[in-house]
Amino acid sequence: MSNRYNKAWTLVRTDLVRFKWGVVFTLLFSVYMGVTSLVMINHLLDENEEKLRFLSGMLDFVYMITLPNFGFFFSRRSMRYLQEDSYTKWMMKLRTLPIDIRTIAVSRIMLMAVAFALNMSIFILIQVIFSSELRTELSPISIAAYAFMLTAFAMIISLIYIMMELSYNGRKFMKNIFITLGIVTVISIIIALSGGSAVLTVIYVAEYYPWLSSILALGIIACVFMFGITEASNRIRKRDII
Repeated sequence: MSNRYNKAWTLVRTDLVRFKWGVVFTLLFSVYMGVTSLVMINHLLDENEEKLRFLSGMLDFVYMITLPNFGFFFSRRSMRYLQEDSYTKWMMKLRTLPIDIRTIAVSRIMLMAVAFALNMSIFILIQVIFSSELRTELSPISIAAYAFMLTAFAMIISLIYIMMELSYNGRKFMKNIFITLGIVTVISIIIALSGGSAVLTVIYVAEYYPWLSSILALGIIACVFMFGITEASNRIRKRDII
């Protein structure tokens, strides 16, 4: 077991070194989105009722689109998936190496975990450090609950993306990504038109139920890891890469 995780980590480390500038660009993107969301959250927590619906809808959309992508790093592979079907070529290369399918699956989920650990940490820290409104609303344990809940949501969507990445060629993968983005857009519009706010709901739950929400979110994250490794193994095993 430990040998499998060591091999998986070697694959992850190889990707991080190979695409180091993509990692740097990804972290800078996290800084940018943290600042952008910070401005919107400050206005949303200190805004009059007339503009609340527009701001909440916009912030929900930004969170739903951006946070799942924190499970990925920019790389030449991700930039060329349509033109060169780079994910399929990457999988073909891995299948020729003397490592089993489950190790490949573990490495893919492990890379997602590293990306979330770095990107979400930057994103949340910027909000907490520079948003007095958010610090007023949330205690330290509530901030942790807020971070865990956002991460749990993002990891579920990110896992869906990874399953599509492992299952489809470049064109079909892109098609399904656009379908997913369309669904997310519709959901954010419906929530805004109904007068609700997914982000404000997360903040409210984190404020009043920090321990319960933290435990549930951590449970979801653990399930994502376990299910992700098992399902990724199945997808890789069944994938026709010829």
